[in-house]
Amino acid sequence: MFLSKFNLIAYFGSVFSHTYQNQNLIGFLGALLVMLCWLFYLRRIDIYEPEKWKHIFLIFVLGAIFSEFTFLLSDLNSMFTGFKLNGGILNDLFYCIIGIGAIEELVKILPVILILKYTKAINEPVDYLIYGSISALGFAFAENLLYFNSYGPHIIMGRALTAVVFHMFLTSLAAYGLMLNKYKSGKGFLTDFLKYFLLAAIIHGLYDFWLINPIVNRFGMLSMVILVFCLSFFNTLISNSLSNSEFFDEHIYLNRKKLQNYLIYTLSLVLMFQYLAISFKFGHEDGWSSLKSSLLSGGYLIIFISANLGTISIKHRKWKPLQIKLPKFTLKLKHNPDDIISEEFDIISVSKNRDLRRLFPNKGTIIKRETVSENSDWYLFKLENRKEILDFCGSHILIKSKNPNNPIKANKTTEVAVFVFLSNDKIEQEEKLREDFLFKGWAKVK
Repeated sequence: MFLSKFNLIAYFGSVFSHTYQNQNLIGFLGALLVMLCWLFYLRRIDIYEPEKWKHIFLIFVLGAIFSEFTFLLSDLNSMFTGFKLNGGILNDLFYCIIGIGAIEELVKILPVILILKYTKAINEPVDYLIYGSISALGFAFAENLLYFNSYGPHIIMGRALTAVVFHMFLTSLAAYGLMLNKYKSGKGFLTDFLKYFLLAAIIHGLYDFWLINPIVNRFGMLSMVILVFCLSFFNTLISNSLSNSEFFDEHIYLNRKKLQNYLIYTLSLVLMFQYLAISFKFGHEDGWSSLKSSLLSGGYLIIFISANLGTISIKHRKWKPLQIKLPKFTLKLKHNPDDIISEEFDIISVSKNRDLRRLFPNKGTIIKRETVSENSDWYLFKLENRKEILDFCGSHILIKSKNPNNPIKANKTTEVAVFVFLSNDKIEQEEKLREDFLFKGWAKVK
């Protein structure tokens, strides 16, 4: 009624009150927890030039505000075209793509375009995905407030594992077109952006179609198939953007195991919050029943998400093609020598060497991977407890696996060769030579 009379102030007052009035504490905390889980995931992958919190807050607020324009565009579409869902297969398919997909992707990408135009915050490829994803988190936060208020805490886990990450991917896909226009193809803003924006709208529409249309919703599992393949796409988008950062630093590493663990732990935390919320509101039996159901339905999604979004591979200046491929189904990581960078280890002596006995037992951290006389299988190891050794540096050593087929890994005992530096100035030297340090014997790290 307000819109038909062009009373936009009253219209948006009604729209905003619909979203934010009469909220319950459990629904708000659930929406907040889901948002924070994914926000700090994004912070973890932004390894080269992390964004300022003021810009993160701004794009999140814009995403939440612009989400309300979904109602405006949908209502205008209904008023002037009469285009709506009617149960027909073709009609509903096109409505899901245009009336839902295109509208929602437009309101989610607009905050990114505004940040791009009026600030200098976006200054590397991954920023396009970071800001796109956080705009989507703002949108999903407002959407979750509505859903959790209407349907209760039973859907918190499902939203965290499906709708929220799906919104992040789709907005990142549209933003990827903006990124390619600047860093790769340069075919023109409209050409690059529209191609990926339309792809995002089509994927969004197809996902919703199998869930909404009453004739085909018996095949609703196809929406889950779409989501799982999109996780693999999302992996490629992130990998390409990080691999082509202007701030690329070979000494900065993304620890994939820690990233996987983060996703497993935080998404499991959402699951436990849902269990506690349902138990508090409806009783222990309902909570326990919901927990068993969520473990069955959501457990595999936690694995898929952690396996695909926790295995980002960075290869400097490489662009992986965007292609349909099977997503990862297990958490097993292929060995990457860089995965143990920044890991802490205990180290004990194996050789009966006087200097090693002075150095060890000790603790320390692998600082970086080193290339010594064109061999890259060495690691710089900083000792936690500095020990003075006559004529040798006692703060850092170089280690190398005794057996090339048994590389150093976290939480695994590995026998290593220990080398000490002949002088402190050799520690920071970029090109290290074998004659710069001395072999002292064998030790075990774990």
